[in-house]
Amino acid sequence: MKPLRVGVIGCGRMGRERALAVIALGHQVAWLHDANLAFALELAAAVPGARVAARLHDDDWQTLDAVFLCTPPAFRTEFLHTFLRARVPFFVEKPIGVTAEGGGPIARELARRPLIHAVGYMNRCRASVQQARALLAGLHVLGVACHWAGRIYDVPWWLDAALSGGPVNEQATHVIDVCRFLLGDIDLVQAIPANARRSAPEATAAIALRFAAGQAGTLLYTCGMREKQKQIGVRVLTADGSVDLSGWEFAIASTLLKAPPAGDGATPIFTIETDRFLRAVGDNAHGAVACDYADALRTQLVVDAVRQSMASGRPAHIGDPLRDVSDATHA
Repeated sequence: MKPLRVGVIGCGRMGRERALAVIALGHQVAWLHDANLAFALELAAAVPGARVAARLHDDDWQTLDAVFLCTPPAFRTEFLHTFLRARVPFFVEKPIGVTAEGGGPIARELARRPLIHAVGYMNRCRASVQQARALLAGLHVLGVACHWAGRIYDVPWWLDAALSGGPVNEQATHVIDVCRFLLGDIDLVQAIPANARRSAPEATAAIALRFAAGQAGTLLYTCGMREKQKQIGVRVLTADGSVDLSGWEFAIASTLLKAPPAGDGATPIFTIETDRFLRAVGDNAHGAVACDYADALRTQLVVDAVRQSMASGRPAHIGDPLRDVSDATHA
């Protein structure tokens, strides 16, 4: 595959991850853009050949093979419409937005005029998660029990729900997406928040999940830990035994495995995911990405329903992502 030219919008932590992965994979970062010019200038010093685009113009899209969108969630939808008009393949970090609002028209436009794109639910790219999915396909699944315990992400916008969608939207979405990837769609949730008087809003919650295929699940989420190391676990219970995924690497363990546990080796997961997207672009292979926008929109609707349930104290149904999502969670 010939080297590709890419742009990066948003030069914080994930913009840096993507830009450095692009370079490591032998491609070129053509330009960097951030609303905070200092962030773009700092990243440019680490990315040979990349220019800083203080403002974006129509001509900036014409020279690209792909673009990575790494802004805070609140700013993603507007850029996505720009990519659709310019017909430039795009990779957008998860979650797709603060909520699913506005996502339906984007999904419908991508269905009407396909464009190679991907959404950054990177755990779908892990060999262990793929091995678990293949193993579960032949088993009678009873349910799933999950937890995600981490700390507050130390950037100013993260606890501002208007910019990030809140901690559940930023972090719990990872586990919800893995559950969907392993067990299929979720059609009902109920969430119970912990007492918020001593913590950030949505900092801790117990979440019940019902899958469309009939299974039940639970997720305990918190961002209240002090230590950096996350505690992550997904245990899928089947009629024949359990399949466990644990830690940041989602390492697999199960007595049901007939082959050695799969892992990603020394290659960082963001590099693996970036490579998968760029190969899809280079090969013009629409189906080669791990997660497309329509699939990510389904995960977003589940997250929105969880947040709705936390606020109302009542169960929340998940709607159809291709309908007007402004009222989909009230179906």
